[in-house]
Amino acid sequence: MSLLTYKGYTAEVEYDAQEGILYGHVLDLRDTITFQSESASEIVDEFRTSVDEYLSFCAEQGIEPAKPYSGTLYPYQPGCASRSRHRGGTEWEKPQCVAC
Repeated sequence: MSLLTYKGYTAEVEYDAQEGILYGHVLDLRDTITFQSESASEIVDEFRTSVDEYLSFCAEQGIEPAKPYSGTLYPYQPGCASRSRHRGGTEWEKPQCVAC
């Protein structure tokens, strides 16, 4: 498994010995971007082409391209001492807790 990065998108590449191809997909994205190649020298170009085609498609359709997830979660925990802030409370009502 190898990772490739291009224009803020990261992809995972794997080898399928049975089919004799390299294939990959972009990680941490709600949309699906895939690519494949029969040679290692072409897989990077295929990845870049797939990302560029995805961005072009989004531009043509007038939609915002999906951004990779940052990996940061902002959980709300029921019973949290700062729940008033989560419901529109003021900064003065903001006790600190691990979740906030």
